[in-house]
Amino acid sequence: IIDQRELQRESPSYTIETLNSLHQEFPDAVLCLILGMDQFSQFTQWYQWEQIFNLTHIALAPRTNYSTPFVPPLDLIFQQRHTTNPYEFNQSSAGRIWTIPMSTIDISSTNIRAALANHETKIQHDLPLKVWEYIVKNQLYKAS
Repeated sequence: IIDQRELQRESPSYTIETLNSLHQEFPDAVLCLILGMDQFSQFTQWYQWEQIFNLTHIALAPRTNYSTPFVPPLDLIFQQRHTTNPYEFNQSSAGRIWTIPMSTIDISSTNIRAALANHETKIQHDLPLKVWEYIVKNQLYKAS
């Protein structure tokens, strides 16, 4: 089921508000926020970023050209909260960080949006054909 609470919000959408809303609706759920390493490297710029650790675990997807160590204070937070065992997510309700063991490809939604904004079609070669067709058909990643 696609959750549309962020689409229906009339004000700017912040992750902290979405997590609070999810916790109200599912008070016993253990949540996990999946982020690319590139987004996590800028995590301290997010609205009320410190509070996010109180509401969810974070799973980091590796990205080409992004890795630890992070800049302060994120480096210390990563060291304190990082686990190599994703089963630790079940031992607490929030606050742990796990790096997903997977290979990387140099593609992200940020790259797709930028390429489409510049009317570049070369990005289609980095995606499965069905994914590219879906993006084009549904006019995803259009500049607002």
